Amino acid sequence: MKTKKKSGLAFIITVAVVIIGLLVALAFLTKHQEKEIVSKLPTMEEYQKAYTGKVTGLDENNQPVLGKKDAPVKIVEFGDFKCPACAMWEQQVFPQIYSEYISSGKVQFQFVNWQFLDVDSILAGMAGEAIYQQSNDAFWQFYKLIYEKQGAESQKWATEAFLTKFVKENIKADDFNYTKFEKDLKARKYMDLVRKDLLIGQKYGVSGTPSILVNGVKIENNSYDAIKAEIENALKEEK
Repeated sequence: MKTKKKSGLAFIITVAVVIIGLLVALAFLTKHQEKEIVSKLPTMEEYQKAYTGKVTGLDENNQPVLGKKDAPVKIVEFGDFKCPACAMWEQQVFPQIYSEYISSGKVQFQFVNWQFLDVDSILAGMAGEAIYQQSNDAFWQFYKLIYEKQGAESQKWATEAFLTKFVKENIKADDFNYTKFEKDLKARKYMDLVRKDLLIGQKYGVSGTPSILVNGVKIENNSYDAIKAEIENALKEEK
Protein backbone atom coordinates (compact mmCIF):
# COMPACT_ATOMS: atom_id res chain seq x y z
CA MET A 1 0.00 0.00 0.00
CA LYS A 2 2.79 2.41 0.88
CA THR A 3 4.45 1.80 -2.47
CA LYS A 4 1.21 2.60 -4.33
CA LYS A 5 0.70 5.78 -2.30
CA LYS A 6 4.25 6.89 -2.99
CA SER A 7 3.82 6.20 -6.71
CA GLY A 8 0.58 8.20 -6.79
CA LEU A 9 2.18 11.10 -4.96
CA ALA A 10 5.18 11.05 -7.29
CA PHE A 11 2.85 11.12 -10.30
CA ILE A 12 0.93 14.11 -8.89
CA ILE A 13 4.17 15.97 -8.18
CA THR A 14 5.45 15.24 -11.70
CA VAL A 15 2.22 16.50 -13.28
CA ALA A 16 2.31 19.63 -11.10
CA VAL A 17 5.93 20.32 -12.09
CA VAL A 18 5.05 19.91 -15.78
CA ILE A 19 2.05 22.25 -15.48
CA ILE A 20 4.10 24.87 -13.65
CA GLY A 21 6.80 24.56 -16.29
CA LEU A 22 4.25 25.06 -19.07
CA LEU A 23 2.78 28.09 -17.33
CA VAL A 24 6.22 29.65 -16.88
CA ALA A 25 7.06 28.96 -20.53
CA LEU A 26 3.73 30.46 -21.65
CA ALA A 27 4.28 33.55 -19.51
CA PHE A 28 7.78 33.95 -20.96
CA LEU A 29 6.47 33.54 -24.50
CA THR A 30 3.67 36.05 -23.90
CA LYS A 31 6.12 38.61 -22.52
CA HIS A 32 8.43 38.03 -25.47
CA GLN A 33 5.54 38.53 -27.91
CA GLU A 34 4.46 41.70 -26.08
CA LYS A 35 8.02 43.07 -26.30
CA GLU A 36 8.10 42.37 -30.04
CA ILE A 37 4.76 44.14 -30.52
CA VAL A 38 5.81 47.16 -28.46
CA SER A 39 9.16 47.39 -30.27
CA LYS A 40 7.26 48.08 -33.52
CA LEU A 41 5.08 50.78 -31.97
CA PRO A 42 6.01 54.45 -31.55
CA THR A 43 6.81 55.63 -28.04
CA MET A 44 5.14 58.54 -26.30
CA GLU A 45 8.53 60.28 -26.23
CA GLU A 46 8.82 60.01 -30.02
CA TYR A 47 5.27 61.24 -30.40
CA GLN A 48 5.81 64.28 -28.20
CA LYS A 49 8.87 65.29 -30.25
CA ALA A 50 7.32 64.50 -33.65
CA TYR A 51 6.12 68.04 -34.38
CA THR A 52 7.77 71.18 -33.03
CA GLY A 53 6.30 73.80 -35.35
CA LYS A 54 3.70 76.44 -34.52
CA VAL A 55 0.01 75.64 -34.53
CA THR A 56 -2.37 78.48 -35.31
CA GLY A 57 -5.59 76.62 -36.03
CA LEU A 58 -7.28 74.00 -38.15
CA ASP A 59 -5.63 73.32 -41.50
CA GLU A 60 -8.86 72.81 -43.47
CA ASN A 61 -7.03 72.05 -46.71
CA ASN A 62 -5.17 69.09 -45.25
CA GLN A 63 -7.83 67.04 -43.47
CA PRO A 64 -10.06 64.19 -44.67
CA VAL A 65 -13.35 65.72 -45.81
CA LEU A 66 -16.88 64.72 -46.76
CA GLY A 67 -19.46 66.98 -48.35
CA LYS A 68 -19.47 70.13 -50.44
CA LYS A 69 -16.53 72.48 -50.08
CA ASP A 70 -18.82 75.51 -49.98
CA ALA A 71 -21.29 74.02 -47.48
CA PRO A 72 -22.51 76.72 -45.07
CA VAL A 73 -21.80 74.61 -41.98
CA LYS A 74 -18.50 72.94 -41.10
CA ILE A 75 -18.38 70.06 -38.62
CA VAL A 76 -15.05 68.85 -37.25
CA GLU A 77 -14.60 65.63 -35.31
CA PHE A 78 -11.51 65.11 -33.17
CA GLY A 79 -11.25 61.35 -32.68
CA ASP A 80 -9.09 58.45 -31.56
CA PHE A 81 -9.44 55.17 -33.46
CA LYS A 82 -9.09 53.18 -30.20
CA CYS A 83 -11.81 55.17 -28.45
CA PRO A 84 -14.99 53.10 -27.79
CA ALA A 85 -17.08 56.28 -27.53
CA CYS A 86 -15.80 57.35 -30.97
CA ALA A 87 -16.83 54.00 -32.44
CA MET A 88 -20.28 54.33 -30.91
CA TRP A 89 -20.62 57.90 -32.20
CA GLU A 90 -19.55 56.89 -35.70
CA GLN A 91 -22.04 54.03 -35.77
CA GLN A 92 -25.02 55.73 -34.11
CA VAL A 93 -24.79 59.50 -34.62
CA PHE A 94 -22.68 60.06 -37.73
CA PRO A 95 -25.02 58.19 -40.14
CA GLN A 96 -27.88 60.55 -39.17
CA ILE A 97 -25.73 63.62 -39.73
CA TYR A 98 -24.58 62.23 -43.06
CA SER A 99 -28.03 61.39 -44.40
CA GLU A 100 -29.70 64.64 -43.31
CA TYR A 101 -26.97 67.25 -43.68
CA ILE A 102 -23.79 66.08 -45.44
CA SER A 103 -25.44 64.35 -48.39
CA SER A 104 -27.80 67.32 -48.87
CA GLY A 105 -24.89 69.78 -49.18
CA LYS A 106 -25.64 71.68 -45.98
CA VAL A 107 -22.67 70.39 -44.00
CA GLN A 108 -19.02 69.67 -44.73
CA PHE A 109 -17.49 67.14 -42.34
CA GLN A 110 -13.81 66.82 -41.44
CA PHE A 111 -11.91 64.37 -39.26
CA VAL A 112 -8.88 65.41 -37.20
CA ASN A 113 -6.62 62.96 -35.38
CA TRP A 114 -6.67 63.21 -31.62
CA GLN A 115 -4.76 60.01 -30.92
CA PHE A 116 -3.99 60.01 -27.20
CA LEU A 117 -5.17 56.76 -25.60
CA ASP A 118 -2.07 54.64 -26.22
CA VAL A 119 0.92 54.21 -28.51
CA ASP A 120 -0.98 51.90 -30.84
CA SER A 121 -3.72 54.48 -31.35
CA ILE A 122 -0.93 56.79 -32.53
CA LEU A 123 0.03 54.11 -35.06
CA ALA A 124 -3.61 53.79 -36.14
CA GLY A 125 -3.66 57.55 -36.66
CA MET A 126 -0.54 57.29 -38.81
CA ALA A 127 -2.22 54.54 -40.84
CA GLY A 128 -5.23 56.76 -41.44
CA GLU A 129 -2.98 59.67 -42.39
CA ALA A 130 -0.93 57.53 -44.78
CA ILE A 131 -4.13 56.42 -46.48
CA TYR A 132 -5.55 59.96 -46.67
CA GLN A 133 -2.36 61.33 -48.23
CA GLN A 134 -3.07 59.00 -51.16
CA SER A 135 -6.87 58.97 -51.29
CA ASN A 136 -9.63 60.85 -49.47
CA ASP A 137 -12.14 58.14 -50.50
CA ALA A 138 -9.91 55.36 -49.17
CA PHE A 139 -9.60 57.20 -45.85
CA TRP A 140 -13.36 57.14 -45.31
CA GLN A 141 -13.39 53.41 -45.95
CA PHE A 142 -10.74 53.10 -43.23
CA TYR A 143 -12.67 55.44 -40.91
CA LYS A 144 -15.78 53.27 -41.02
CA LEU A 145 -14.18 49.83 -40.96
CA ILE A 146 -11.52 50.46 -38.28
CA TYR A 147 -14.27 51.24 -35.79
CA GLU A 148 -16.11 48.05 -36.76
CA LYS A 149 -12.95 46.02 -36.09
CA GLN A 150 -11.97 47.97 -32.98
CA GLY A 151 -10.35 45.88 -30.25
CA ALA A 152 -10.45 46.36 -26.48
CA GLU A 153 -9.23 49.75 -25.26
CA SER A 154 -7.01 48.04 -22.68
CA GLN A 155 -5.15 45.99 -25.32
CA LYS A 156 -2.53 47.06 -27.85
CA TRP A 157 -4.43 45.72 -30.85
CA ALA A 158 -3.68 48.41 -33.47
CA THR A 159 -0.27 46.93 -34.23
CA GLU A 160 1.74 47.17 -37.42
CA ALA A 161 0.82 43.56 -38.26
CA PHE A 162 -2.89 44.16 -37.66
CA LEU A 163 -3.05 47.44 -39.57
CA THR A 164 -1.16 46.25 -42.65
CA LYS A 165 -3.30 43.10 -42.88
CA PHE A 166 -6.49 45.06 -42.23
CA VAL A 167 -5.72 47.67 -44.89
CA LYS A 168 -4.61 45.09 -47.46
CA GLU A 169 -7.87 43.14 -47.05
CA ASN A 170 -10.35 46.00 -46.70
CA ILE A 171 -9.26 49.25 -48.35
CA LYS A 172 -10.14 49.32 -52.04
CA ALA A 173 -9.82 52.49 -54.11
CA ASP A 174 -8.43 53.13 -57.60
CA ASP A 175 -6.12 55.87 -56.32
CA PHE A 176 -4.78 53.87 -53.36
CA ASN A 177 -1.51 51.94 -53.51
CA TYR A 178 -1.08 49.38 -50.73
CA THR A 179 2.68 48.96 -51.22
CA LYS A 180 3.24 52.68 -50.70
CA PHE A 181 0.97 52.65 -47.65
CA GLU A 182 2.91 49.78 -46.06
CA LYS A 183 6.23 51.53 -46.68
CA ASP A 184 4.95 54.83 -45.23
CA LEU A 185 3.50 53.16 -42.14
CA LYS A 186 6.67 51.22 -41.35
CA ALA A 187 8.72 54.40 -41.82
CA ARG A 188 6.29 56.28 -39.52
CA LYS A 189 6.24 58.93 -42.20
CA TYR A 190 3.26 60.90 -40.95
CA MET A 191 3.74 60.89 -37.19
CA ASP A 192 4.41 64.63 -37.33
CA LEU A 193 1.00 65.31 -38.91
CA VAL A 194 -0.77 63.14 -36.35
CA ARG A 195 1.00 65.01 -33.55
CA LYS A 196 0.19 68.34 -35.17
CA ASP A 197 -3.49 67.40 -35.21
CA LEU A 198 -3.35 66.70 -31.47
CA LEU A 199 -1.88 70.16 -30.85
CA ILE A 200 -4.58 71.72 -33.04
CA GLY A 201 -7.21 70.02 -30.90
CA GLN A 202 -5.66 71.45 -27.76
CA LYS A 203 -6.01 74.92 -29.29
CA TYR A 204 -9.75 74.29 -29.50
CA GLY A 205 -10.02 73.02 -25.93
CA VAL A 206 -10.25 69.33 -26.82
CA SER A 207 -9.59 67.13 -23.78
CA GLY A 208 -11.17 63.85 -24.85
CA THR A 209 -12.79 62.05 -27.75
CA PRO A 210 -14.97 62.32 -29.62
CA SER A 211 -15.03 66.13 -29.61
CA ILE A 212 -17.33 67.79 -32.12
CA LEU A 213 -17.15 71.38 -33.38
CA VAL A 214 -19.95 72.97 -35.41
CA ASN A 215 -18.70 76.14 -37.12
CA GLY A 216 -16.08 76.40 -34.40
CA VAL A 217 -18.53 75.87 -31.52
CA LYS A 218 -17.60 72.91 -29.30
CA ILE A 219 -20.60 70.69 -28.57
CA GLU A 220 -20.77 69.62 -24.94
CA ASN A 221 -23.27 66.84 -25.62
CA ASN A 222 -22.31 64.73 -28.62
CA SER A 223 -25.85 63.46 -29.16
CA TYR A 224 -27.52 63.86 -32.53
CA ASP A 225 -30.11 66.25 -31.06
CA ALA A 226 -27.45 68.57 -29.62
CA ILE A 227 -25.47 68.63 -32.87
CA LYS A 228 -28.63 69.06 -34.96
CA ALA A 229 -29.69 72.05 -32.84
CA GLU A 230 -26.32 73.77 -33.39
CA ILE A 231 -26.41 72.99 -37.12
CA GLU A 232 -29.87 74.54 -37.43
CA ASN A 233 -28.71 77.63 -35.52
CA ALA A 234 -25.73 77.97 -37.85
CA LEU A 235 -27.94 77.57 -40.94
CA LYS A 236 -30.26 80.33 -39.69
CA GLU A 237 -27.30 82.65 -39.22
CA GLU A 238 -26.20 82.00 -42.81
CA LYS A 239 -29.54 83.24 -44.20
